[in-house]
Amino acid sequence: MELPSVHGHATGFISSSSQNQPPALKSGALDNEMTVADCWFAALDQRPFTTESGLWTTRVVGVHLDGLHTWIQLEFAEHPGRSFVLHLTPWTGLHDAVSIIRGEILRGRV
Repeated sequence: MELPSVHGHATGFISSSSQNQPPALKSGALDNEMTVADCWFAALDQRPFTTESGLWTTRVVGVHLDGLHTWIQLEFAEHPGRSFVLHLTPWTGLHDAVSIIRGEILRGRV
């Protein structure tokens, strides 16, 4: 089954580091540390989106980290069979990801 893929690239990223690079996040967990995948899961799973067509609640099916890129597979609780893959770069923040998801729902692409 081919899932639609959406790419997210944030603009205007300002880094607090002197080298203008995104902060390094750990991809492996030690004790109680949250991984990048854990953070994306916690931020996007069970997030409600309300539109004229009704409620859309995200379910994070999987988070895959590949180097600097993150792939998040989403499904929607109220719309079985409707899903897509969100492709995020390191500079894409939560606000950007939520805006992309909302846009895809509104455009009827999911």
